[in-house]
Amino acid sequence: MPYTEDELHEKTRIIAEQYYGTAQDQNQIPITKASQQKLRQLHPSAVLFQLIDGEPVSWIVVVPTTRILAEQFVRGEITEKNLFDQTVPSERYEALYFCSVFTVPDHQRKGYATALLQQAIADIPLTKDPYFFGWTFSAEGAAMHQALTKKFGITVHLRTTT
Repeated sequence: MPYTEDELHEKTRIIAEQYYGTAQDQNQIPITKASQQKLRQLHPSAVLFQLIDGEPVSWIVVVPTTRILAEQFVRGEITEKNLFDQTVPSERYEALYFCSVFTVPDHQRKGYATALLQQAIADIPLTKDPYFFGWTFSAEGAAMHQALTKKFGITVHLRTTT
């Protein structure tokens, strides 16, 4: 039986919280029902899932935003939570933050996350020269950003401050 949207959110929230620990860090975007709703208001493809046999195996969270906020974030002038809180819905976005890319270990290296990111980039209305950016916490995250640059021919600006 497929999950409802709320059940899917709760299942992935538990897994993501174990990995990211946002409940203990007030500078990160909280993983809550309210943040999920805001992401969907920004764009329905801001959160995408890959299901296998009805179970979530990979998901992505992107935050479409303004270039000014993106550049402030990359320079370490604002926190991830500030970026999220100050972002408002728009018809077209100047920047796209690769916030969270997660694949359960048994399904890594199968292209699920890359396909989800490709779908988000295609679905979310972006300006002609969008500013793509991220913040890596792991070797896998760094590899994902390099893969995006190579596969899609885009530059991913990375935050280097903690």
